[in-house]
Amino acid sequence: MKTAAKDTNKKIIQLQETACSLAGNVCGPWLVSKEQQQKELAILKRLIVYEHFFFVTDLRNYAMAHSGGIERWLGYNENKFSMNDYFRIHHPSSLDVSLLKTSVWYELICIGKLKTGFMKNSFTMRHALRHANGNYIWVKLTGMPFQMNKNGQVTECLNSFIIIGPYTNATGITGFVNTDDEYDAAILPPLRTRSREILPFSVKEYDALKMMAENPCAVADEIAALLSIEKSTLNTYKKRLLLKAREYTRLHFEEAVEVALFFKQQGML
Repeated sequence: MKTAAKDTNKKIIQLQETACSLAGNVCGPWLVSKEQQQKELAILKRLIVYEHFFFVTDLRNYAMAHSGGIERWLGYNENKFSMNDYFRIHHPSSLDVSLLKTSVWYELICIGKLKTGFMKNSFTMRHALRHANGNYIWVKLTGMPFQMNKNGQVTECLNSFIIIGPYTNATGITGFVNTDDEYDAAILPPLRTRSREILPFSVKEYDALKMMAENPCAVADEIAALLSIEKSTLNTYKKRLLLKAREYTRLHFEEAVEVALFFKQQGML
């Protein structure tokens, strides 16, 4: 347990270092005025009563520049809650995925590769967060640029959350809900490449997983034929995939195709 916690902290610190490194060299002049920001913050604060909370991340120092609703809906002291705390309360099934997606998003917006604008929706996903009472809640996150320069390089991000309901421990609750084709075209290729580095599957297991994700209705004989392997070999891969996926996500998948669809939903296949 201590080893897992240490590994989690290491990953969170790596994301912090990535953000500071990418945004630290971004210079003005800035496109968004303080007046524009304050206007949007006032609107966000009025929405808190509707099961809504938010925080603005200054990527240059990885600190929360503004926040609202965290204590009301998550139960944590708003003045002490940090970005690292936010990732530490992720459900184990979504932590690595969320860290990876966030890292790729930071890399795109800090160099201005992803065309966006002030308060323009460019990152939307669902995941589970642990309330201070120990229970997990399911939330929808929308990430939007809150400050940038004329080159489109972002230094501040708004993270806006809507509470969906209690976490039910059902598979597939995390994942993209984004429908922006330009966004998908920018983030999915590097996300899939980086996914190969963190997922616990062998190359052959990954290939089988990808084939099942692409052909979810196909029977075992068909998948085996597409992979040019014996059905018995495919069945061995499926058993390994189930064991590794259950350990990695802490979700109880019943079938290997569920694993395939889960990671496809994450944008990782």
